[in-house]
Amino acid sequence: MRNHAINEMINKNKLISFGNFEIPMQILAYSMMLFGLVLVVFSFYRLGLRGMYFGDHFGFLFKEKITSFPYNYFPNAQYVGTTWFFVGFSIAFHSVAGIFMSLFIYMLYQILNVIESRKLVIFYPAEKEDSTKSSIKAN
Repeated sequence: MRNHAINEMINKNKLISFGNFEIPMQILAYSMMLFGLVLVVFSFYRLGLRGMYFGDHFGFLFKEKITSFPYNYFPNAQYVGTTWFFVGFSIAFHSVAGIFMSLFIYMLYQILNVIESRKLVIFYPAEKEDSTKSSIKAN
């Protein structure tokens, strides 16, 4: 549904012109799409099919939280990657509505992140203890 909504926004709404900045904007758009795709692909590689699609809801948990790329840079790499891809896609097809829809989806991801992060403390309690210990050591 999310992908369909983005495509509908891009195809059925007013398009903008970049004028003299057409080539730089296309380079920016495809770079954003590539960056987003890299994040999503590596997220899928790290989590696998079970971990990527709500695995925690069905009891497929890892022994510890994944901290290798892309999760060492982005705690929710699949959400960030999807947003970057959608914004880049919207820019590539000159769609203001697509950009706004992408940002709205990112806002929904952030709400989901707040809800999900509460569960992660239950699933991976050692992470909270480690962050507390590291802040004590830093002081």
